[in-house]
Amino acid sequence: MTAPSASPTIVASPAPCQLSVSQTTRPSSSGGSWTEGDFFFQIYDLALLNSGSRPISSAVIAIDTASNQQQVITQFWNLGRQSATSDLFNVLNPGGNIEVGATLGAGYIVRTPISAG
Repeated sequence: MTAPSASPTIVASPAPCQLSVSQTTRPSSSGGSWTEGDFFFQIYDLALLNSGSRPISSAVIAIDTASNQQQVITQFWNLGRQSATSDLFNVLNPGGNIEVGATLGAGYIVRTPISAG
């Protein structure tokens, strides 16, 4: 079984947002992917860096899985989905603001039918 090739894309807002987002696909050797029944699961880790000159008290990121309509985000951390079907997520920092130069870790898990891979 090969993993689905399309990784979701990430965009931060509001503009001009000084939140840089980098996404890493967690390797399967670290438990980052697995199959369960007819589904393949992949963990994506996010590093949210405040590259601006002021603390960030709130931000929204869009996680676009539109390239593969069969992908479903099943779990996420340090993010709050705006609605059950939305691709918009509020950034949740348990420590308050994201200070200048600080990085907040977040992430999510995508489920894809094996037949889609």
